[in-house]
Amino acid sequence: MNKLIKNELKKLFGKKVIYILFIIAIGFTILANILYNMDITYDETENQKKEIEYYEQELRNIDYKNEEDNSYYIDTKTQYDLLKLKLNYESDSWQNNFIDSSDIVYETLMQINENTYGLNKNAQKLKESQSEYEKIKQRLNNGDWRTFVEEQLKETEEENEFYEDQLKNIQDKKTINDIKNSIELGKIKQQALEWRLEKNITYDGSFLSGKIEEYIYSAQSVQNLKDKENKTKEEEEEYKNSLKQMNTSKYYIENNIQIENENDARYILTNLTTEYGIFIVIFSIIVAGTIVSNEFQKGTIKLLLTRPYSRNKILLAKYIVSVICIILFIIAFIIAQYIVGGIVSGFDVFKIPVVEYNFATNSIVTIPVFQYLVIKVLCVLPMYLLLTTLAFTLSTISMNSAVAIAIPILGNMVAEIFNVFIERVKLLKYFVTANWDLSVYLFGGKGITDGLNFWISLIICVIYLVIMLFITFVVFKRRDIKNV
Repeated sequence: MNKLIKNELKKLFGKKVIYILFIIAIGFTILANILYNMDITYDETENQKKEIEYYEQELRNIDYKNEEDNSYYIDTKTQYDLLKLKLNYESDSWQNNFIDSSDIVYETLMQINENTYGLNKNAQKLKESQSEYEKIKQRLNNGDWRTFVEEQLKETEEENEFYEDQLKNIQDKKTINDIKNSIELGKIKQQALEWRLEKNITYDGSFLSGKIEEYIYSAQSVQNLKDKENKTKEEEEEYKNSLKQMNTSKYYIENNIQIENENDARYILTNLTTEYGIFIVIFSIIVAGTIVSNEFQKGTIKLLLTRPYSRNKILLAKYIVSVICIILFIIAFIIAQYIVGGIVSGFDVFKIPVVEYNFATNSIVTIPVFQYLVIKVLCVLPMYLLLTTLAFTLSTISMNSAVAIAIPILGNMVAEIFNVFIERVKLLKYFVTANWDLSVYLFGGKGITDGLNFWISLIICVIYLVIMLFITFVVFKRRDIKNV
């Protein structure tokens, strides 16, 4: 058997197509790393200038003295003033991000315009708003972001105290739940503001600043959905994703883990089966889809079967080589990604562990990059193995390489579309496409529909694999090669 496998590998690596596939793999790896690591920053200045011109035109066409147009004029003028203010700062500065994310600047400008152009003007309020606006501009110009945070934190704490006092005098259950929810949402915002001060995280576009915004958004989503009864499937998925994002963001912030580029070489490597999965599938299918059919098409099958080996051993050797090629292609992409990614992003990025949220234990899990990669590859391996086996089976049955390659590739392409119908037709959950990606069960995850778990999916994959191999060996053993 070993000799047969060696001979098959020798024949395989004697073909130019194998080297072409490896060259394509390396080339795509280089391209992917360059594209992911390109520092693409969009200067919004030109867009802002165009928007300003648009608002200027609008303002010329609106009569703020007209009662029906007054509110629209004030809104338009406020947006115009906001854009004019942003032009004073770089598009990627913390000032620009703060103006976009905070309500304080917008609300102050709105108050100025309401008391300047509104139907119910108030000179005193106008003066106060203008004074507040001058303070805001001074802080923005001086880079004093901490004062903004401190003021927001104080306001949030006062709001929470106000809600706490209200709870003492309210009996209505629904109102109590609404107030408690507001308190929890306030605590989320309070925690984010405390992190900014404690970790010295400005409102810039840095990784940790982004994680703070992600934490606020996801934590609020969790708070709003956690006690909701009869969640829809979409809401359940949103709750699950938000819970994961909330906890992973919290871990990054509390441990002060700063990543310069989220889409760096580490990201590509840990998502290897997603980024390069289609290439691994196609390359493996090409090998498996031609390894038997080419023997029939060239007529070399007769010479092969004259050797002192049984048909089963010959076919098994070819199948083992097809499986070996899956592993070789995966290893090739891993090595290429590590080397190319390390050169582009720096090899130190691979030292940063992968952070995952375990739904089964409700805890954060940190895993070394290569350990995580091995786990992911093993979980996706059934898909590669089943598609390769399908190509191998078709190659043996049809003796047509084109058919053996095209059908598995098409099957891989339409798998996700097919899985959409599983909720409507429950029996489809036992189809192979709903079960061949075992990575969905990692870290307490669930299958794509009810009634599936890791072991059921694994057993289903094994059954499909055994059926295809059984058909393949039976057909090959009974094949008449006299007329080939």
